[in-house]
Amino acid sequence: MYFGDGSSQNGNTPLATLDVGGHEMTHGVTAATANLTYSGESGGLNEATSDIFGTMVEFYANNAGDPGDYYIGEKLNMSGGYMRRMDNPAADGRSLSCWNSNAGSADVHLSSGIGNHFFYLAAEATGAKTIGGRSHNGTTCNNDTFAGIGKDKAAAVWYRALTTYMTSTTNYAGARTATLQAAADLYGTNSQERYLVSKAWAAVSVGTALPDLGTGAPTPDPADPPSGNALTNGSFEQGTSGWTQSHNITNSSLQPARDGSWYAWMMGYGADAVESVSQSNIAVPATGTPKLTFWLNVSTQESG
Repeated sequence: MYFGDGSSQNGNTPLATLDVGGHEMTHGVTAATANLTYSGESGGLNEATSDIFGTMVEFYANNAGDPGDYYIGEKLNMSGGYMRRMDNPAADGRSLSCWNSNAGSADVHLSSGIGNHFFYLAAEATGAKTIGGRSHNGTTCNNDTFAGIGKDKAAAVWYRALTTYMTSTTNYAGARTATLQAAADLYGTNSQERYLVSKAWAAVSVGTALPDLGTGAPTPDPADPPSGNALTNGSFEQGTSGWTQSHNITNSSLQPARDGSWYAWMMGYGADAVESVSQSNIAVPATGTPKLTFWLNVSTQESG
């Protein structure tokens, strides 16, 4: 693997950032599994797969100096601020956010925007939010609005589709079929996860949404922070970023998080202790009815 060493003329930094490194290594995963041909729509899917898992590497690394987001190459000091954006690929003026019949003729780094856009919407839902300190806006090609299934579930669906159902010639319509089957395998044929995967594909102009066989029209998870949340990293999904802790913000599997992977784990020693997680200088909104809400799970072996 070779990484560019940047440019002294425009101040670009070496290309060895988390998401770019994860992107390039993912090409090896793709070559060893579906082996998507690097041209046409399959080439766009190949590049999208690398952007998807390069982004997941960034989230998993949980580096406070490079928090997870859906911008590709945002740490490279590019003139536009990034190489690609998954929430709004067309923002760069070149990439495709929506499928069209000419997608197979586009450069694979541009047609990858269709797959990137799908993944962002499936993971994070529609609407505006701040992720990793950066503004994201989940717009759609059909003006639809819907909830997301979370990035971990979306990544699991994409990985199973890549390794089990995609082939070297899979196009975007085939990727829709593959991910719907993967979602059925993982979460059930009538699951909200499978339904929302179909909604995300329809939102990038690939196929139509399946009937909702679950609980009716999806609504955002109440645990998701609303737009304008005054807390930094309120869901702990960026690890300790923004928090002062006396004990342990963790993604340990010893206890389940309510959603996502991270949570603040306090006590658990069978002895008295004083522990806390805190943030200072919170800008409480001056209008409306601001309030603090949180989810608490108590686990104990005591009786009574």
